[in-house]
Amino acid sequence: MLHSKVYALYGGSEWAFGYLYVRNAGLHCFDPVKNEWELKAITCKPHFGSSLFVVNNRLYVAGGYDYIDQNDALQGETATVEAYNEENNPWSVVEQKHIPLNTRNAVEIEGKVCFIINKFPVDSGIRIPAGELYPVHLGEWVNLGKIGKSAVLCYLPVKRDSLKAD
Repeated sequence: MLHSKVYALYGGSEWAFGYLYVRNAGLHCFDPVKNEWELKAITCKPHFGSSLFVVNNRLYVAGGYDYIDQNDALQGETATVEAYNEENNPWSVVEQKHIPLNTRNAVEIEGKVCFIINKFPVDSGIRIPAGELYPVHLGEWVNLGKIGKSAVLCYLPVKRDSLKAD
């Protein structure tokens, strides 16, 4: 949800002339005031099994893969991270300068390191300082990528002042 509207991202593939054609994903928006769905914009790259989420009042798509086979199995390369611009309506690719290569579940968004765990975005709390030139050391955070597919994840904020220090 963003600005009291529901967003969904849907990609697809189709067989034609003996080949599987993969389409980029379309961003669909439901406006409850108008009670209607509208296609907003098509992503720059394909996204299958990706997550759509909000960071700083902006929609992002991350995680997942760029290909799906004829059996609907996720394959290919890690899908790009993209950001949606509500004002101009385009998607743009978000460069991943500080995330080590082959870290499929970690993404860099607006100076934050987020993890996509079972399609659930988690802000790691790791911040990338402005002007940083080197990859971020993820340490034990990379173990989040090993969480089983059947695990249930939830977000639970904790007030530090209510924790007792004995």
